[in-house]
Amino acid sequence: MRTFVCTLFVITMAMNAFGQNKECTHDLTIIVIDSDTKQPIEGVTAFISKGAQMIHSDSNGEIHFKNLCLALYEIELHHLNHKPHKESILITKNKQPKLVLLNCHIDTLKAITILGKKSNFQKEVLMLSKLKADDLFKSQNFSIGKSLEKINGVYNLSTGNHIQKPIIRGLYGNRVLVIHNDIRLEGQQWGSEHAPEVDAMSIKEVELIRGAQSIEYGSDAIGGVIILKPKSIYKITKTNGEIISGFNTNGKGFAQSLMIEGTLNKMKSITWRMQGDFKKSGNTKTPDYYLKNTGMNEINGSVALGYQSNDFKLSIHHTFFKSKIGIFSGSHIGNITDLYNAFHASKPVDSSGFSYQIGMPYQSIIHQTTKAEMIYQLKKFGAIKATFAYQKNNRDEYEKTTSTLQSDGSYKPSLSFLLNTYQFDLKFSQSTQAKWQGIFGVSNQYQTNEYFASYLIPNYQKNNAGFYLIEKANFHSIFIEIGARFDLNQFAIQKWEQNNLINRTHSYKGFASSLSIKYPSFFFDTYLNLSTSWRAPFVNELYSYGVHHSAASFEIGNSSLTPERTYQISLGLIEKKMKQLDFEVSIYNNYIHHFIKLMPTVPVSTIKGVFPTFIYSQSDINIYGLEWTFSYQFNQKINWSNQGNILKSIDFTTKNVVFGMPPARFSSDLNYQIIKNKKQTIVATLEGVYTMKQKSDNQDYVPPPDAYLLLNADLFIESNIFKIPFKMSLGVQNLLNNKYRDYLNRNRYFANEAGRNISIRILFPFTI
Repeated sequence: MRTFVCTLFVITMAMNAFGQNKECTHDLTIIVIDSDTKQPIEGVTAFISKGAQMIHSDSNGEIHFKNLCLALYEIELHHLNHKPHKESILITKNKQPKLVLLNCHIDTLKAITILGKKSNFQKEVLMLSKLKADDLFKSQNFSIGKSLEKINGVYNLSTGNHIQKPIIRGLYGNRVLVIHNDIRLEGQQWGSEHAPEVDAMSIKEVELIRGAQSIEYGSDAIGGVIILKPKSIYKITKTNGEIISGFNTNGKGFAQSLMIEGTLNKMKSITWRMQGDFKKSGNTKTPDYYLKNTGMNEINGSVALGYQSNDFKLSIHHTFFKSKIGIFSGSHIGNITDLYNAFHASKPVDSSGFSYQIGMPYQSIIHQTTKAEMIYQLKKFGAIKATFAYQKNNRDEYEKTTSTLQSDGSYKPSLSFLLNTYQFDLKFSQSTQAKWQGIFGVSNQYQTNEYFASYLIPNYQKNNAGFYLIEKANFHSIFIEIGARFDLNQFAIQKWEQNNLINRTHSYKGFASSLSIKYPSFFFDTYLNLSTSWRAPFVNELYSYGVHHSAASFEIGNSSLTPERTYQISLGLIEKKMKQLDFEVSIYNNYIHHFIKLMPTVPVSTIKGVFPTFIYSQSDINIYGLEWTFSYQFNQKINWSNQGNILKSIDFTTKNVVFGMPPARFSSDLNYQIIKNKKQTIVATLEGVYTMKQKSDNQDYVPPPDAYLLLNADLFIESNIFKIPFKMSLGVQNLLNNKYRDYLNRNRYFANEAGRNISIRILFPFTI
């Protein structure tokens, strides 16, 4: 009997196994369609449970699973530009294909509509960093540089509290391009204390690009491209506007802005906008003392007019920027003994109380931009965009000396520059052809610069012409972007040497190229970027010689400098699967041949005083680092986010770290959502920022400052008063009023950083 039962059990199990094998022979076909365009989507990644099969859709949007059982399966679909889709599917003997509609991501780039199709290409392959609208709103009481620090990996090279230049992975100045309203911003950006001449209150979106797409803007963008975007003139549908007010306790600064925009009553295709604002601030206060002559005044304005039809767009813009910024009096020293005493003093000898008055030294800047843009859509082929822009930059720097004193008792500028820039860009954006989409463009820029008063850099005329090609492709789930660019750079200079007028001409040319790859997997998107680019030495690096008052330094150029050539590689991962956890991490390496650097040397004594002195030289360097962002959503109310970046470098000539590189920095934010509903939002944020001590190997006048920790807090409210909507940000910077010095601030030689500041900012939108 036992033998019979065992035999029966074995036969039953074998029959069941045979039955199961017989049933697991079914196929499933899924056809994936875009819900908007009704077109099939190629490159969709499909996962199926009970077997962990992973398959990609073909050019017809079809996905074929084989050898499935008659059972219930979980199907997951993922695509670059569409929202993930999850569905339970019961496998039956029915052979009919399953139709699935995928919805497009809200933030997916929409291409110009051509024959009713939508582009499945992203804007760029390498990780794109964006500044959130609310973060931008909170920081617009300050300079645009302060706003950019919210982007991981972006630092500021500062001179005082009101002058900041962005640093990206250790590079700044002419190596980082700033694009404002689709125009390459051209001021005297070669100066370490020449901040971007941009109205921070007019900017609605900020992007940082480091991929192949950066080639579109110039081969010298070896650090990256910062894109500052006002609201599009083409998106205006009614007459409305906004009023923004801000106040800071430190410096007793205040700001006011008014913007109004609309359409013509009888011609809705014509849109317009007017905007203006002003800012004023007095002496900055450290925890212990005021910084004399550190006030600031700024006035800005802009007007824009646009027209659009089905296949044609035209717009005209004009912006005006004017600022007067005091230079800290304690940074100008009379003799070498006093200079070294100032380096080691606990507080400046020349200090004062609070005042709005701006005395000498100070800098005065007026920057104006006029831009005309035309976009024409070629129905089957793509779109052509032509842009012409003119920029005029006046920069005057004042210093109280006997050489600048005039007979009427007033003072003329000790440095004065007039820069005129003419720019023309023509770009053709190709519509999607099979798996490819391309951009081809040409650009030309002509500049003239004249100096008046004392010599620092010579007069010059500069002409730059370039053309570029960028191609994008989708191969199943792999997205590739490749770019190439050629530039010809020529400039002529005129300068006096021993009472002789010297005329010299320089000519440089070179190629730049970049390859970016994005590969999405089940848990991560992987990014790889390889690039090589170059940058010609600029006029100041070749020919500067004199006191740079705003920087409180004496600078010496080197006419034997040659172009830089950079070779970069970066690898990034972005997590996309876990609901509560988000993180991204990237590592990079940048080898630069003939890197142009500004190094400290023996201080120079002049009739204007004694100044820290810096001289230009070259060497081969390597910069490498790690950046990460981590965010965890504990529940609907509490979110914790962290950012960190570590940068290392080596100068192969000195065998030391590269002078002036940013120290490691880590930040952590705890956000608590107090209220979140249709009527109002209230969010409280506590932030800690820890900056480590930089290693310098005795290359500087004084040792690097100690590490420091800053605590900041913010309360963001979006609600309404008597049915009037508003946004408000109440923030505290340096909450504990810590004393510290920032390695990237030129004034660290002489004074501490600003102490506690309470800021408030409020926005009222309105409709007419």
